[in-house]
Amino acid sequence: MIDREKRKKRRMQTDEAIHIVALWNLMLILIPFLLLSATFSQTSILNLMIPSPSLAAPANKVPEIPPKEPIRLIIKTNSFTLSQGLSWERVIPNQTNRYDYDVLASALRELKERNPKEENITLSSSSRIPYEVIIQAMDQCREAQFSNISLGDDLPAEN
Repeated sequence: MIDREKRKKRRMQTDEAIHIVALWNLMLILIPFLLLSATFSQTSILNLMIPSPSLAAPANKVPEIPPKEPIRLIIKTNSFTLSQGLSWERVIPNQTNRYDYDVLASALRELKERNPKEENITLSSSSRIPYEVIIQAMDQCREAQFSNISLGDDLPAEN
């Protein structure tokens, strides 16, 4: 009976120890797995200028400075159309069923040289234009130093 009590005390003392080797093995397996399965995402922010009704000029007040002709980029299913009122317009057709972003970038730079202080541009497209095309066109506008990009009304669908 005395031997049994001594054995129980010894077992109790050894059983109280934490088996840390199993915990380390688990961590060595889980940490690389979690790191490899994690998704890294890049978030970007698009600054869009939406005109507010309070900034509109009252109807009875005549503006003192003549208004500038707005710069507008229209995205169609088969081309880009870049214009500044009625004084300047350039149509950039698609090349082999793809939008020609290089020609768009050069046309935007040319327009920026004509209007070095202008930062506003309005981008319009139909609802059939893919989102990626709109974002790439906005990127080209920002690279050409047109930082205030406004989104215009949807254009009617083209045939």
